[in-house]
Amino acid sequence: MNNKEEMSFNLQEDVDWDLFSFNKNIRSIYADHDSTNLMQTKCIIKDYLEFIAKDIIKIYVRTEAEKVSLLTALIEYQAKQSFSKKHLQLIDLSQYAARIQVEPDLFFGDRGKVIYGDNRIEFSEIGKTNIQSHDEPFSIVKEMKTVSKMITIGGLMRQEFKLEDSKGNLKTVAVYHKPDWILKVVKWASAFTGEVRYYLDLYYHSEFLSVYRIEGENEWINNQDKTRMNFTEDEQRILKKVEESFKLETVRKNRR
Repeated sequence: MNNKEEMSFNLQEDVDWDLFSFNKNIRSIYADHDSTNLMQTKCIIKDYLEFIAKDIIKIYVRTEAEKVSLLTALIEYQAKQSFSKKHLQLIDLSQYAARIQVEPDLFFGDRGKVIYGDNRIEFSEIGKTNIQSHDEPFSIVKEMKTVSKMITIGGLMRQEFKLEDSKGNLKTVAVYHKPDWILKVVKWASAFTGEVRYYLDLYYHSEFLSVYRIEGENEWINNQDKTRMNFTEDEQRILKKVEESFKLETVRKNRR
């Protein structure tokens, strides 16, 4: 929509419900683009189009480290929301993790990026003095009417990196957990049997996985195909430490 000659800027004329006209116009503007000459398109989505997460086809990032950072940020965002079960299913990250694809050739090579180096996070083409990092135990506060519920997982650290922009403002550019392959932990107890389970979302060996373990047992089960996970002894030790440090505290608000 950057080209005024190609579009009239009247959305009702240029965009239809199946986006056929929109797609046609965009292709006419950028018909000759390739991986070394991509243009950025900005557009306005009206409320009546009802854009939702599943409409996203692909999200491209430059490095594996950037994908993990984005997954971590999305998981944290979801954990803070008080959505209905139906809405949570619509934004379930397992539906979209595969759509985040690492394609470094789509980007200019001289731009700063986040990379893995020597088992730690590093920044390429960005001065170290411009980056600020902050570590803290992972915790989330959920607001629920007259109370707040604070979830703390002491065995999981949260690492946030901020970069100073051209105006001197600090902007968050990456979010990670330590260890970075553990994205989310949920503790669940059955009201009928009393059985306690730990559910985890993982980015394990470049694959998004949802697994669970029954408290007191030493097996982690893949939620999708119900097969047993073959974690190493060190990975099992880390998982148990993170799971068993899960704490839930209810803080009542002051009523007026």
